[in-house]
Amino acid sequence: HIMTPYPQLMINLKTTAENKLKFYTDKRVKEAIEESKKVLGDEGRVVVRPSGTEPLIRVMAEGSDLQMIEAEANKIAEVLCKQLGCE
Repeated sequence: HIMTPYPQLMINLKTTAENKLKFYTDKRVKEAIEESKKVLGDEGRVVVRPSGTEPLIRVMAEGSDLQMIEAEANKIAEVLCKQLGCE
């Protein structure tokens, strides 16, 4: 099988060291991530994780449709900032 490279987008959200782990337990953030996974379906994926070394939350999206992954990554970033605060 040959792997087809998809467009990828990474958004780094600056937050506090204590807030960067809170997204794991925030209900609204979890819902936003699940919604985006449903929208992208088999056409892409989204990964949200804290940076291991910096006070950042990273939102990575990739998929066949750049506009769609941008929209979904931005939706998640917006919810993260609203719920946890971004600098």
